Amino acid sequence: MADDFQTSKISRRSLLFTGAGASLCLGGYLFGNQADQIRLEKKTLRLPNFQHHGVRVALLADLHANDPLSSSRSQRALRMAIAERPDVILMAGDYLDYPTSESLRSLSLALVPLADSSIPCLATFGNHDYCIRASGKVDRQLPEQIFSILTQHRVQLLRNQVQEVQGVPFWGIDDALVGLDRYDLFTSGLPHSVVAILHEPDAVDRLPKGVSLMLAGHSHGGQVCLPGGIPIHVPAGARRYISGFYPKASTPLYVTRGVGSKRHIRVCCAPEVSLLELQSA
Repeated sequence: MADDFQTSKISRRSLLFTGAGASLCLGGYLFGNQADQIRLEKKTLRLPNFQHHGVRVALLADLHANDPLSSSRSQRALRMAIAERPDVILMAGDYLDYPTSESLRSLSLALVPLADSSIPCLATFGNHDYCIRASGKVDRQLPEQIFSILTQHRVQLLRNQVQEVQGVPFWGIDDALVGLDRYDLFTSGLPHSVVAILHEPDAVDRLPKGVSLMLAGHSHGGQVCLPGGIPIHVPAGARRYISGFYPKASTPLYVTRGVGSKRHIRVCCAPEVSLLELQSA
């Protein structure tokens, strides 16, 4: 009986991956592949609990810079962000999927534009940066390798920590799917105008009251969508909030579609570099 159950589980999983792969291929054939069509999305976000005016934030997520093609795409996205001269660049996790010499080299090359930039760059980790195995086991080596590469390129990684830029406190929260997110940093009360960065958007409801804005990725915007941006599938952690600005969430939330993609295919869902101007409402 146990063997039958295991076989059934494997069969369902295989069927799911086969169906997902078929959807990717069919969607790309019918509507065209947008994986390299990076869009600069410029938005003005008016925030009721924000005391600054005109702070400009560039948001990127989900580089998945595992190979030369992904690395080149990520490098182009970072150059687009830097060219806009934001006050700060924020990266919301998922830099790599697995630790190999090629993937680590590809990530290092992807981040080259940051090494020569004077714009401060803050980052948080996503679930893939912990390389969770099928057994649910977290890879302990990959996060430290990614941390080392980020540091070499002048990126400050925040793991349940705060860094202030232009008078705005940016709170980088560690990954929620891995269970490393913590929300008790401000025991004596929140400072004004806190902006949180957390990879999975559905974790927004865990934030303490008073956070001005949360920035997230993870969803890829669905990656493969029907015309009009209707996603065929979204991952756990991004079932409620998928793409764009959600001013009525428990904390105002912006979710980027991200830069990278699985199998280098995006359908009706172009990759995104977000340039957000934060204003007090």
